[in-house]
Amino acid sequence: MKNPSKPARSRKAFTLIELLIVIVIVAALSSLVFALSSKALRKARSAKCINNMRDWSMVFNTASLERNGRLDLPDNWAAVSGLPYDPDSSGDQGQSPFLQYWDTDIENARQIQFEKRGCPLIRNEAPDNEFGNPAATYRMNLELREEPSRGNRNPYPEVNLTRLKRASTKIIFIDGYYTGNLTLEKGDIKNELIPASEVHGNGKVHAVFADMHVEAVNVSDIESQWDRYIKR
Repeated sequence: MKNPSKPARSRKAFTLIELLIVIVIVAALSSLVFALSSKALRKARSAKCINNMRDWSMVFNTASLERNGRLDLPDNWAAVSGLPYDPDSSGDQGQSPFLQYWDTDIENARQIQFEKRGCPLIRNEAPDNEFGNPAATYRMNLELREEPSRGNRNPYPEVNLTRLKRASTKIIFIDGYYTGNLTLEKGDIKNELIPASEVHGNGKVHAVFADMHVEAVNVSDIESQWDRYIKR
């Protein structure tokens, strides 16, 4: 039998203020988790960008070794056309001369080059090109190109890496932002390199140097030391 002198315990309900506090805490925790996951995803994609660059450096190295240190620096480095590479063509020069180094199966090689033509961080923001292919965002440094010498069977401008002074400071391949242009000139810093560094979030872009090492470089350094990094 219950003691009538002791009042029954009543269940205390949440007040409106307590409920609001809980909602605020849950929202704050959700925001924190989202921020951490976004940061982790950004780091993962940035790491993949570096891996892309390292793969390109191996391709460039193999291509140059096969030609005694000479490396093509073509406008169509990113192309995956079904046409063969034709540097003599005044129009469509066909597929990239580097396509053959990705895989012995040409279809596999095309797919690999599609995936490695740009930074994963940037390509999510860039539209596909006019053919519906993933946009190329990396850039070739055409400032290093030399005019072909006599007796050279390849008539296309190239760079002889064995004669290049301070190869460890010369960029041949670099991160960029999509504008449709696949070359690198000083005027591209504002439209290409700065937006790319902002997407990475650290003021830097990744680059392959002429000695084939890969490094993240401050865009401000490239701008202030253009001749050191870019010019032959």
